[in-house]
Amino acid sequence: MASIMRRKEVTEATGLSYTSIFNKERAGLFPSRRQLGVRSVGWLRSEVEGWIEGLAAGIRPIHKA
Repeated sequence: MASIMRRKEVTEATGLSYTSIFNKERAGLFPSRRQLGVRSVGWLRSEVEGWIEGLAAGIRPIHKA
């Protein structure tokens, strides 16, 4: 079963502000959020952790058009 990270957990794990995450997400440089309910969103833990591991490995995220 996929694990979901909420906003606070994502900001703590990445060290980025919510605004930075939002901007990177819009630019296609960060995993997309998932709508969990009417007023809640989350990110798949595996995607966020993969993004972090990519940074540690020196892999630059590819812009998705």
